Amino acid sequence: MADRIVVMKSGIVQQIGSPKEIYNHPNNLFVAGFIGAPTMNLVKGTISNHHFHTATNSLLINDKWNEIIQAQGFEHKEIILGIRPENISNDPTLLNQYPYSKISASINVAELLGSEYILHTDIDGQPLKAVVHSHQDIVMGQVIELAFDMKHVHFFDPHTEMSLLQL
Repeated sequence: MADRIVVMKSGIVQQIGSPKEIYNHPNNLFVAGFIGAPTMNLVKGTISNHHFHTATNSLLINDKWNEIIQAQGFEHKEIILGIRPENISNDPTLLNQYPYSKISASINVAELLGSEYILHTDIDGQPLKAVVHSHQDIVMGQVIELAFDMKHVHFFDPHTEMSLLQL
């Protein structure tokens, strides 16, 4: 793979950087959805009182993101949370580390890929994928707890589609 790549959309440069930089710090929703397999989860919600809210779920966000969100005026406004599937887990360590950033998820599809599963579920009707270890059996219809590793979330403006870190 190249040292630096250019991600373009309709002939317009969206981001230039190393593959790792682009993967870990996408400038916008297009880049977030373009790089990675499976692609980044993008979930619509609102922010209030240090929490990202969907219709029935609430995830505690860290102080760094809360400051950025407050400074840019997104409190009580629609926002998009982005998180890579490998940063969502049913690992007990992560569930304990982020007790206020987890959801109960009913598994729609459990794709066994050998050492891991790609779990297909949803968060209030919005598709969500998680990549978890296959040391346990997971089946369709099973309800499990999934924790979001909040050190690895991204937030995007739903109107400009830009990362809040780029605004």
